[in-house]
Amino acid sequence: MNKRNKVLLFILVPIVIIIGVFAIFLFYGKEETLKLVITDVDISKVPDGSYMGSYSRGRFSYKVEVIVKNNRIDSISILDKPSISLEDTPKKVIDRVLEKQSLNVDLVSGATVTSKAILKAIENAISK
Repeated sequence: MNKRNKVLLFILVPIVIIIGVFAIFLFYGKEETLKLVITDVDISKVPDGSYMGSYSRGRFSYKVEVIVKNNRIDSISILDKPSISLEDTPKKVIDRVLEKQSLNVDLVSGATVTSKAILKAIENAISK
């Protein structure tokens, strides 16, 4: 193997490894999250209070706080989200849940997996 091939190999191997690791990061947990079933919770049976919930599979990891007052979801705050996240998706999902007072909402187009991860975190908070 000549010097040129060794240098080329020395450069290409790390690049291939980095691309592989990045691909694993992007797709780990996606299929599982996509298959999630979101169960609606009867808000009228949830006592007033602050509830924490989370969902975590790969890069689809969210932690939320849900405030329930007078048999209604008063507010939902994202406490922790992935560093690589669709910026508008959490707000759109939360707005839909607050408007409908239900987890049975339309998912954000183009962000189905992220929408489901957020909804599952909310479900996990108020179904305890």
